[in-house]
Amino acid sequence: MKKFEFTLNSLLRIKNSLERQAKQKMAEAVSRRDKCQEEIEEIERRKELARTNNKSFTVHEYLMFSRYYSDLERMRKSKTCELEAIEKEIEEIRQELVTIMQERKVLEKLREKQYEEYLVELGKEQDKLVDDMMTYKITIA
Repeated sequence: MKKFEFTLNSLLRIKNSLERQAKQKMAEAVSRRDKCQEEIEEIERRKELARTNNKSFTVHEYLMFSRYYSDLERMRKSKTCELEAIEKEIEEIRQELVTIMQERKVLEKLREKQYEEYLVELGKEQDKLVDDMMTYKITIA
């Protein structure tokens, strides 16, 4: 009997490749999310430091401080929007990954089922071969 060959092996390889790619995209997106969160935390630290600086200001210093604080707030809002977009992207990738993994698992179960059928057929073929050999020996004797 010929060697076992899964009929959808090429599709299974493609699904495995797509799963690896999706995991890589997920890792990159999570890395970008973590970096964005760190940047937001750094902006918050700067804002807190600026707030706790209790020295008296001249009018010019107050205007500069006010612009600086407004810039920090604008940067925080921008980074927060970026973070939300990254979170949305991560959720989309997660859904894609779940779908791919489910499809791969279905293919693997089908492969297992085909392999079990192959083993049954192999067993039948071997039994038939043994029967033929026994019949041949009986016939010769």
